Amino acid sequence: MKYVKGAKHPELPPLAPESADAGNGALSDPDGLLAAALALAAEGVKVFPCHRVTEDGCTCGNYGCKSPGKHPRNDHGSKDATTDPDAIRMWWIKWGQHGRLNFGQTLTGRAVVDVDVAEGKPGEATWEALSAAQDTPSTRTYRTGRGGLQMVFQLPDGEVGGKADGYANSLGEAVDFKTGPNSYVMVPGSKTESVYTVLHDAYPAPLPGWVAEKARSAEPATGSGTAGSVVLAGWGSQLSDLLSLPADDPGRGNDWLTAVAGHYAADAWKFAPPRGWSWYSDMVRAANATSADPIGEAVLTKTMRSIWDTEARQHEQADAEAVEDRAAALLDELLTLDDLAAFPPARPVLKGYLYRDTVARMYGASGSMKSFLALDVAIHVANGWDWHGHRVEAGPVVYIVAEGAAGVWKRGAAWQQHHGKKIGPDLKFLPRPVQVTGSEWDALVVACERLRPVLVVLDTQARITVGVDENSNTDMGEVVALVDRLKAATGACVWLVHHTGHNADRSRGASAVKGAMDTELSVKRDGKELNETTVTLGVEKQKDTEELPDKVFQPFQVVLDGLADEDGDLLTSVVLVPLKHAPRDPDKTAPLKAAILAHLRQSDPEPVSQARFRAGTYKPEKTHNTAVSAAFGELEKAGRIVRLGVKGYVLGDAEKAAGPVQTILGSDPCSEQV
Repeated sequence: MKYVKGAKHPELPPLAPESADAGNGALSDPDGLLAAALALAAEGVKVFPCHRVTEDGCTCGNYGCKSPGKHPRNDHGSKDATTDPDAIRMWWIKWGQHGRLNFGQTLTGRAVVDVDVAEGKPGEATWEALSAAQDTPSTRTYRTGRGGLQMVFQLPDGEVGGKADGYANSLGEAVDFKTGPNSYVMVPGSKTESVYTVLHDAYPAPLPGWVAEKARSAEPATGSGTAGSVVLAGWGSQLSDLLSLPADDPGRGNDWLTAVAGHYAADAWKFAPPRGWSWYSDMVRAANATSADPIGEAVLTKTMRSIWDTEARQHEQADAEAVEDRAAALLDELLTLDDLAAFPPARPVLKGYLYRDTVARMYGASGSMKSFLALDVAIHVANGWDWHGHRVEAGPVVYIVAEGAAGVWKRGAAWQQHHGKKIGPDLKFLPRPVQVTGSEWDALVVACERLRPVLVVLDTQARITVGVDENSNTDMGEVVALVDRLKAATGACVWLVHHTGHNADRSRGASAVKGAMDTELSVKRDGKELNETTVTLGVEKQKDTEELPDKVFQPFQVVLDGLADEDGDLLTSVVLVPLKHAPRDPDKTAPLKAAILAHLRQSDPEPVSQARFRAGTYKPEKTHNTAVSAAFGELEKAGRIVRLGVKGYVLGDAEKAAGPVQTILGSDPCSEQV
């Protein structure tokens, strides 16, 4: 690929429909910035908000800005980068529609060759020399705000970029090599000196091997060390280089001392809080003492003080500038009521109950069947089925089964059998806890960010916060902050399942947690025997929507067809059905019918007569022969079994498709405490 200096800047590709200002409420996007950011996010590239250059200069308000239009608008910079289109549109509503927004795009797994052709920069000549006679594929290419060239490449699988993969940040004079999670370039449509445009619109090509080799073999930059510090040029960028000089080396003079002091002064501010004069002077004195002819006390003290005061002033100035930047950013974030009206409304995951980009909690006493309710909701959302008259947003669901994982498959099987529906693959289970305060939480956040679920269920709160004092507002505040990270990374509803305490009318633990919840639901069980039990779901708190009236369910026992434990006892589980839909007269012969089906499955294709069943081990104890005959007749009438004359009965075609009898070890039907 050759760069032609002075070539006409091409027009941007057509804008996405939503970015044209049609006067119908669509977001106006004259430079294509929003459309470009959303397109990158759809590819999995994270973007974040930056300041923009206007007629008045950089929108940060600092007229001495060293990076106009290229530095982040928020305190966390690229750490706030996301692929969530709603978050991107929200940034646009805040700043973009007023012409005060650029976007940066992070470079995890990607690399950018940046050719600088500004006045006095030899980037064009350097790149021509580097790429001569080399095979450089056509790839996505941008024209920068200063007329330079940025070529975007894909790194090999498994590489994230940066120092972790051995890459330097330069290929040669005025040709930078940018890569890794801590690097970024601007999104097309961003404006610095002029607007960034797309020169060649293509998916990033694989990084050429010769570029990778050059980036890994490049000599590290030398010079003045950390920006703003007072380390002298010519001594190398490493303190170790200075300290390794022989004790009698003639270079260990005043300039050497100044460079050493500069390093230690700069290092002192890298700690939080910064280390003081005592540490700094001890380190410099110790280094000076290693010389065969140490610098005298008067010069030593004067040099240390001069370097220390210079470094301190620079940090004080930087701190003051940072406060000014944050103040300007806060002023930009202030919105009018009309601005707020443009915010997208809350998107329901389960209308009236759970919403995207929120944290919710459902609590109930042990055995109240709250986990059955959570599973029922998760199944409906993952499959896009309305939940008892309430609309859902279909999408992936991640269910962290932190306790009782062994029983979840039975509940799912019972749900499928009762409703006659197959649960799809968008419902994902992790059958173990992940501790919120543990090192694995970051991995869970990243995994969920890649899956982009609409709902994440954490069941239960107690099992994912082991070791945390749940009665401490301070400790639980940290837990809420970490859960918020999961919410922010995914845009999902993060739904905690929790227990009640001694007071059954409220959730257990720190009261501050309830204040942090967007939604809080309660589950109460009345009655002991299943056929006399009701389960009530109540809305105790709904931050931004109406609190719905209670919804009452009744548990219904399902005998799992053909499933038995190691003793031959049939397995059962429970589904929750709205009270008005609950069967008034449960089928008391269900266990007997399940036993008949199990016997026929085991004997298939050999027929089983009623006499053989009555004499075998499958028949439940104390079952009358008339009940056996009636059950065979009802199964035959339903088409689930077929009679072959005097030989007996075999399974119908639909039952054969269910497969052979399964034996589940160690099961305790309907014993879950949830």
